[in-house]
Amino acid sequence: IGYNEELKMVNEFLHNIKKEEMAELAYYFLNSPKNFDVDNQEHYYILWRICNITNRKDDRKAIRAKYVDRFPDGEYKNEMILFDGYKTKLPKKSTFVR
Repeated sequence: IGYNEELKMVNEFLHNIKKEEMAELAYYFLNSPKNFDVDNQEHYYILWRICNITNRKDDRKAIRAKYVDRFPDGEYKNEMILFDGYKTKLPKKSTFVR
């Protein structure tokens, strides 16, 4: 199959990106007001988890505080717990639709 240069570059990028780089891209994508839905609990939780990978402690705390303020009885409230370092409590069962 003859891919054009643009597709070859995208393919090479995807095959060579590191986990940390992907996490940075995900952080900036989801943290954008254009993409972040303040009424979607999962957006807070996903961004909070991304901050775990990218070691953004202050952002994690701020995201959790905003989440609890907006959703006092939110379904992710008890999962968004900070432990030593940048480790987090993982949910026992995934609640995301795949």
